[in-house]
Amino acid sequence: MSAAGRGKFGGARHFVATAGRLASETVQPRRDPQDTDQSDLRRKIRHKDKTYDGRHDAIINWETWQSVQSKLTANSQKRRGHQLPSNSAGWLTSKLFDPTGDLMTPTHASKSGAKIHYYISNRLIKVKDPTGWRLPAKTLEPLICSIIAKHLSDCAKNARLIDAIDVHEVEMIPDRVAKTFDYEDAAQPAVLKRFADVLKRGACAEDQPILTLDRAMLASTLNVEPTRIRNDALRSCSSLTLRKRGVETKIIAGDYATMPDRKLQMALAKAHVWVSKLKQGRTISQIAQDENGSEGPIRKRIRLAFLSPEIQKVILTGAQPQDLTLARILRSKPTANWGEQETLLGL
Repeated sequence: MSAAGRGKFGGARHFVATAGRLASETVQPRRDPQDTDQSDLRRKIRHKDKTYDGRHDAIINWETWQSVQSKLTANSQKRRGHQLPSNSAGWLTSKLFDPTGDLMTPTHASKSGAKIHYYISNRLIKVKDPTGWRLPAKTLEPLICSIIAKHLSDCAKNARLIDAIDVHEVEMIPDRVAKTFDYEDAAQPAVLKRFADVLKRGACAEDQPILTLDRAMLASTLNVEPTRIRNDALRSCSSLTLRKRGVETKIIAGDYATMPDRKLQMALAKAHVWVSKLKQGRTISQIAQDENGSEGPIRKRIRLAFLSPEIQKVILTGAQPQDLTLARILRSKPTANWGEQETLLGL
C-alpha cells in the first residue's frame, strides 16, 4: 500500500481504498468464455497495475458482474446536476424590464431549505442600488398570466381582437381564447408555454405594468392571419400597482383576477376548528398537544376566527388584496372592532 493510500484517524493508522479498487480486489470474477462450469469462477486480485487469478471462488457470478458494470457505465454518461421542470420560475427571462429599462433577471434565495424565486434588476447582480427592483416570481408569474388572459378575453368579447370578424367568429374567437389562455391551468407546462410565447415584452412602471404581445405568435395560437390582429389588442395596461417596500417590491391589487391564498385559507379554517374545541371544553394546552405543537402559535392564529365576516369572505373567495397575507394579519394584531379591522387591513 502506498503512502497515498494510508491515513490517520483518531491517532490510529488506517488504509483507504477507492470503491472501484476494492470491488476489483474482492468480487471481480474470472471466466473463460468457452467454459460453462460455474465452479471454475475465481476472483481476481490486483497488485499495483497487474491483476492475478485468486484461489477462492468469486463472490458473484460473471453475468451479474457484467450487468452491474454495464449499468455503472451507462449512469456515468448521464448528465449531472438538477434539471429544473419546464414550468419552473424563469419563463419571463429576457422579457421583463424595470422602470429604468434595465432587464429583470431570474434568481433565487434559499429559506429553510426551500428556493424562493425572484426577478431582479440586472444591475443588482453587481452592485447595490436602492432603485433596483426585486419581484417575487411566485406572485408575479401567475399575475402576468392573469393579465394576459383577461386582456385577450375582454378584447375577444368586445370584438376588438381581430379585424374583419364575421358572424361565425363572433362566438368562436372568445371560446378559443378562453380555452387557449386559461390562467387557472397556467401551472401546466403546455399552457404556460402559450403565455410565454405570446408575451413579447413586459415593462414595470411605478403605477402599472405594460405588456406587449407578439403579433405572429398570437395569430398562430388563435389560428388567424397576423394582419388581422388589431394593434390595440397587442398592448395591455393593467391597473396593478407595484409598490416598493424595502428591498422587495410588493404587487398591490388592481382590477386583475385575484388568486386564492391557500396558506391563509388553511390557517383560517384551523382557527375555527380550535374555537370549536374551546367551546367543547378543551384548553389551549390540550389543543397544542393535539396539533403536536406549542401554545404560542395557536394563541396567535386562533384570532383569525374573530376577523370580520367581510375579511373572512374575501379570504375564502380569494378576493383579498395581494398584500393581505397571513404574516401581515398576525403582525397587525387586529382589534375586536370589525370596522377597525377592515381599515387596518386595507379593505
